[in-house]
Amino acid sequence: MITRTFLGTLFIIIFTLASFSPTFATESRNYTDGKGIITFQGQIITKEALSHLMNTRSIHCHDAAGASIVHCFSTSAQAENSLRQFGVHITIGNNSAIDSPATNISTLNATLGCAYVTLYDGIDLTGTSYTLCTDRPNLADIGWDERTESFKTYSSVTTLCTQANYALNGSCLEAQPTEGGVADLSTFLGGVYYQTISSVKKGPRPRF
Repeated sequence: MITRTFLGTLFIIIFTLASFSPTFATESRNYTDGKGIITFQGQIITKEALSHLMNTRSIHCHDAAGASIVHCFSTSAQAENSLRQFGVHITIGNNSAIDSPATNISTLNATLGCAYVTLYDGIDLTGTSYTLCTDRPNLADIGWDERTESFKTYSSVTTLCTQANYALNGSCLEAQPTEGGVADLSTFLGGVYYQTISSVKKGPRPRF
């Protein structure tokens, strides 16, 4: 009787796992239309859910784990702690730790690890932030197309363009680190880059 009860229970457990596992795997593959994984507070979410979060509250994201993985958090402190696991030591917001344009670039790179720019959807380095470690030829892939209102760059050169894929029919800004970053794109260079940035990369603009 004990053996039959045990085998019956084991069968139910195996059947239950088999029923749920394929569904979970299918949903995981479809979270970002096959272009990667987005997490919020450690839970995988859809790109649509990410857009909803960005439109209703300030969150803080980074791609230090690679181009196909975006980690997002409720607070800047949580994002900073996550970035430190990848060797990136910055303060998100308008009191960023690396402020001096005179900082030796080798020291700067050692401190920042892979990070080369942080984008913000508010002026004065406020609002939702996204710290980039990988080139993004199309910011729409991670729900950030035409959102940037201010930014802080850490690389010797960071290219920000108004068209996807750094296209020649758009404008591109090759920015260098400056104290305080660019705090208000609406008043910078006539506002041409205000809420228009669609692609970003480390280094100069590609020469087509």
